[in-house]
Amino acid sequence: MFKLIYTADLHGNEKFYKRLLEKAEDENVNAIAIGGDLCGREGSTIKEKVSSQKIFLEKFVLPLLKEFNKKNKNTEIYAIMGNDDFRENLDILENADKNKILKSIHKKSIKLNKSFSIAGYSFVNPTPFRLKDWEKPDFEGDGAPTQLFNEEIRSIGKENGTIQEDLNQLKQLSNPRCNINRRPCRQQGDKKFHGKRAAFAFIARAHTRKPEDERLVERQNWKYNLHKCRKQLSGRQAELRCC
Repeated sequence: MFKLIYTADLHGNEKFYKRLLEKAEDENVNAIAIGGDLCGREGSTIKEKVSSQKIFLEKFVLPLLKEFNKKNKNTEIYAIMGNDDFRENLDILENADKNKILKSIHKKSIKLNKSFSIAGYSFVNPTPFRLKDWEKPDFEGDGAPTQLFNEEIRSIGKENGTIQEDLNQLKQLSNPRCNINRRPCRQQGDKKFHGKRAAFAFIARAHTRKPEDERLVERQNWKYNLHKCRKQLSGRQAELRCC
C-alpha cells in the first residue's frame, strides 16, 4: 500500500513542521505533500516580510528536511507555495529540488508510483486580500471580489493568463481524474490533530461545490466521483482514497 501524508497552511509554525515529520516517520509513509502557505508573515515592510520568509525556508525548513531525508531515504517530499507565500522566494524551492531536498511541483506532474502522479499548482482565483503574487482569474474576463484594502502587494511581476489556461497545460502531463487542490477558505483546515489545532486539509475541488469550481470542472471535461474520491477521517489519521 502506498501511503502519503498531506498538509497545508503550516504558516511558519515550527512545531507543526516537526510534528508532521514525526508523524510521517512513525507511519513510514512513502510521500509527504505540503500544499502551500509554508511561511509566516513576520516584518513590518514588504522587504522585511519577503526576507523573513526567505530566512525561514533557508535556515529552518530546508535543514529540517535534509535531516529527515538522511533517516528516511524512501520518503519523497513534495511542496508548493501558497497565496500567503511570496513568489519571489520560489527559486529557493527550485534550488532545493535541484539539491534533492524536496520536489518543487508547481506546474509539474511527477510519478508517485506506477498508478498515480502528483501535480502541483499554486495559483488561486482572486481574493480580497492584499498579497497578489499567486492570484489569477479562473477564466478570461472574470471579476474579483470586493477588496479589503486600497493597495495591492506583489513581490514579483504579475504573471498573466488564467487558471484555465494553466490547467489545460498541466492536465497534459498526467491523467487528471482526481484533483486535490487548496484554496483559501475559513472553513478549510484547522482539523484536530493529537488534540491540538493544526491545519491539516484534504480538499477536493469538486467537493467545494462553489459555482466557479463547477464551471471549471465542466469546461475542463474532468470526471469527478465523490463516492470514489472521498475523505475518511478517523481518530488521529486521515486517508484520502481517489478514483
